[in-house]
Amino acid sequence: RPQRPVAKNIAVPLGLVGLALTLTAAVTSLYTLWNDPTVAKDNVRELVRYIEDRAGTNDLVVYNDAILMLSHEHYMERDDLPVVPLPYYPYVATGGTIDNLNRFQGEYERIWYVPSPPDDGRDETRMVHTWLLENGQVIDEQAYDGKATMVRVEAFQTQFASLSAATESQIQLKNIELASIGPNRIWINTQWSGDLRQLPPDTEAIIELKGADDWNWVRHQSPVLHTVDQSERGAVSQIQLDFPRPLGLNGGSYQLRVDLVLKDGSPLAQTEGGSTNLDLPSYLARELIVSTSPTARFENGVALKAVEIPDLQIRPGHFLPTHVVWQTENNIDVSNLSYKLQIFGPDGRLVADQSGNPATDWVNAWSPDQLYRDHTEALFPADAQPGIYEFRWQLLEGDTVVPGRQGWWPFGSDWVTLGSVEVVPWPFVDTAPAVDVPLDATFDTIGRLHGYTQTETQDRLTVEMVWQVEQVPAEFYVSFLHLIDPATGDIVAQRAWIPADGLRPTTGWRPGEFISDTHSLDLAELPAGTYDIALGLYVPNTFQRPAVTLNGAEQVAREVVIGRLKK
Repeated sequence: RPQRPVAKNIAVPLGLVGLALTLTAAVTSLYTLWNDPTVAKDNVRELVRYIEDRAGTNDLVVYNDAILMLSHEHYMERDDLPVVPLPYYPYVATGGTIDNLNRFQGEYERIWYVPSPPDDGRDETRMVHTWLLENGQVIDEQAYDGKATMVRVEAFQTQFASLSAATESQIQLKNIELASIGPNRIWINTQWSGDLRQLPPDTEAIIELKGADDWNWVRHQSPVLHTVDQSERGAVSQIQLDFPRPLGLNGGSYQLRVDLVLKDGSPLAQTEGGSTNLDLPSYLARELIVSTSPTARFENGVALKAVEIPDLQIRPGHFLPTHVVWQTENNIDVSNLSYKLQIFGPDGRLVADQSGNPATDWVNAWSPDQLYRDHTEALFPADAQPGIYEFRWQLLEGDTVVPGRQGWWPFGSDWVTLGSVEVVPWPFVDTAPAVDVPLDATFDTIGRLHGYTQTETQDRLTVEMVWQVEQVPAEFYVSFLHLIDPATGDIVAQRAWIPADGLRPTTGWRPGEFISDTHSLDLAELPAGTYDIALGLYVPNTFQRPAVTLNGAEQVAREVVIGRLKK
């Protein structure tokens, strides 16, 4: 029988293979387009994540571009956050648009507005944005790269507890109230005595939430947004702020403090922060048990749910407080359970190596699905280099390592990497701060004491020293302020601490910079008399002091006596 040509025998299979490859390529391209964050496109995904991470449960997202809103609906994960277009497609902005905005103002606490260039002519006069500026207060904004359109969001506070026509020049925090709680953020209303429009444009708020155990659950710094042109209502004295909602945060009474600072963390002279008790509802921790999936699992059923850091950026020489949240899928005795934590720098350097128990002293057994929160902290070296530092964890039962795995990874290992923090350098101050009394005092292997400013009341003595660094100190010194009885040489009052209130250990000093260092002594219990005021540096463990010269003369006691105090 004649054989069929080979080309005809394989034509159909080859066609099927070609079709399969074409379909696979098309599906892969679409998947990459929508899900690969490295693809250069309008970054709506990150915009949606940003909004959903910060929005409360009574917020609304408004898109000025109904077409762009379709991308939002593709990426959105929260079904409790409504998303609407204004003006409604395909209509143009009219008085009905304003009616809708007035209704939204009464129904929602915040509106997250995503603007768009008015290319389609439906909102040529920017009616929606103008209304929001006139009737709301900007409290947040964020922008992302976009190739085809503008990808940004502005958040407006729509409901105001009160707006006083404050005229005081001193901006002082008067009141804090809980506004709302979202899945990932907590919103508060803050009331101030002065006009927030007086603040510099780079003003930021530092929010600290402290529990009954005196542990900081949150230390968060973020911009305070205020625009002068939107405030025809009068002085802006009330504004909403938000901070991250820590996993495992229980209901109860917390101490909440808010301070206004410049972006670099330096305080504002015309502002005064304040604190108050903040009562949080009891459902907080329970609600997150269901909504949060384990981040790392160990073979004994224990899960490391989260590693949370109150501030994602720290300075060299700081202690980093860290919250660790654990959970178990079965009943487990934790009395013999421990963990090891190692922190590695960007250069692979090990900067912290410590151990702990993942449970409080009074809890020896864990029940399934409950969240157990632990606290730890690590000291970052004063010479820690800028960059990202990663956390590595190990779980042990007695002396036996319990293998663990992270996320979807199928294989267990002795160590699990989870959590990171960025170390940022201290601002380099190369201009000498003003001092009342300049000095010519040299400290061996360190530099100069540039001068000091002394303030004195009946009950308190305060001395601000300014150090000028010439080389990196080889030792870890503390600075001291002493009151000395000249008749006996005895120290009658003293304070010794890491310079700059513990923030600038000497091993992290950099040549050429100036460092302000303030010490204060309580004089209330000091007997009447005359005392010498001395200051200097010493090594804490050995009390060894560097050699000191003043005006070219060597100081035998290796300290600088700056004057006398009469009481």
